[in-house]
Amino acid sequence: MRKTLFLTLILSGLLFACQGNKKEVKEPKTVKVEKVNNTEKIERIFEEFKTLYSELLEFKDKSNFKKYGFGQGGPYHVWLTKVKNLKENPDSKLLIQKDVIARYLEQLGLAYVGSKGKETEVTKSFNKLFSNVISFNPVEKVETTSGNSNYDKSKSESEQFEFTIENSENSSSKAMVKGLSEYSTAELIKLPSLKRQILRITVPTEISKEQLENTLKYVVSLRTKEDNDLDEIIIFAYDNKNDIDSFYTFGKLIWAPNGELGNITPEIAKNNIRDNYKFDIDIKGKVGNIKKTDIPSKRELEIYNEIMSEKYWGMQEEDFLPIVMKKFNIKTEKELRDIHLKVMAYKLF
Repeated sequence: MRKTLFLTLILSGLLFACQGNKKEVKEPKTVKVEKVNNTEKIERIFEEFKTLYSELLEFKDKSNFKKYGFGQGGPYHVWLTKVKNLKENPDSKLLIQKDVIARYLEQLGLAYVGSKGKETEVTKSFNKLFSNVISFNPVEKVETTSGNSNYDKSKSESEQFEFTIENSENSSSKAMVKGLSEYSTAELIKLPSLKRQILRITVPTEISKEQLENTLKYVVSLRTKEDNDLDEIIIFAYDNKNDIDSFYTFGKLIWAPNGELGNITPEIAKNNIRDNYKFDIDIKGKVGNIKKTDIPSKRELEIYNEIMSEKYWGMQEEDFLPIVMKKFNIKTEKELRDIHLKVMAYKLF
């Protein structure tokens, strides 16, 4: 009886909010309040990442860090706790759109513990990746000859390359142009939802830059034909499906108004207006220039994964490197470091 009365009060309140609007069509009886669109969340989480990275670079050379590391009770244990909280934050998965993941910041910090703040091949690789991302220059927006981003069919069929869609994620949120608190409940009900799709695809290692670019555009063409209501598409390209849970290794495409996420207005979402849509494409420099000797072997990948394993986090290099060398019958430390650098460079750059 109490449940029936409670539901009746909720429905009465919603009907009252919509009263006086004769053109109003039937509305949902419950309202799912959406958060502010992902652009704000991405920038917020990325700022947190950059702040923590800057703090690490500032204290890594200090004597008390070299002595205590991230030990409990030490001055830098708080930093490690913040990074772990960042890693566990559901929004941290959005960092992949900035080409980083929170786990790598933790690994860099623990690598500095092991090296007593000194630079190693591992720390240099991470720092190069992070500095490239933080000083990132916007990629040129690409328009097709027709003036919009509906990719030309004949070109896509002749110049696109084979690919496999390994993963597809769909999400939706209200198409808001102001903060959530600035909308009334009735306004939120009326707002249309935007549809976003994130795809992870694999392509052949030998693909060229032009073929990869055309393939990415071709995938957009296919997906929008299947679902004309898609408002944003993000595609990450890899040559190895084992990498799809990390940042892209071959290329990335964003299809959105002006090539930027977070620009979907209610009018665009409701009427599927695509006049200002553009491609924002980033392709790694190695694509099209990969030599056979650059490609890591199965054994080299296994060695790399072993070095990066969580079980060694926090250990000093002189303690865990001999373990890895013994496991894979590696005779010299130089050979081990060369393998690690080869795989790291292939994955990141």
